[in-house]
Amino acid sequence: MFQLRNIFIGLYILFIILVTSSYFIETNFETEHSDELLLRDAHSIFHKDITFRKWIAMHGGVYVPITKKTPPNPYLAHIPSRDLTAITGETLTLMNPAYALRQFMDEFPGTYGEKGKITS
Repeated sequence: MFQLRNIFIGLYILFIILVTSSYFIETNFETEHSDELLLRDAHSIFHKDITFRKWIAMHGGVYVPITKKTPPNPYLAHIPSRDLTAITGETLTLMNPAYALRQFMDEFPGTYGEKGKITS
């Protein structure tokens, strides 16, 4: 009887060790997998922003209507065609790629769950 009791206690301890080990191994795997997914998403978002900025740079900037949120850029004052008047009479101003991306990030934060910020 004493020997049978020791066998059951031993099996119980072995079972607890196996369950605990399995839990920690699975938790570690899930954490690593989550980190991989987060890093991949961050890379995708970063590359999207860089591509957007390159596209604007490829076109020499973009012209947008002058508003309170988008006044003429004083750093582009040396460019003769910074401000234009459209056929409709609307005044447009040139936005450089960095400022366009910054305004894009400010206007649509977290649209797809991400937020970005340009720092120098």
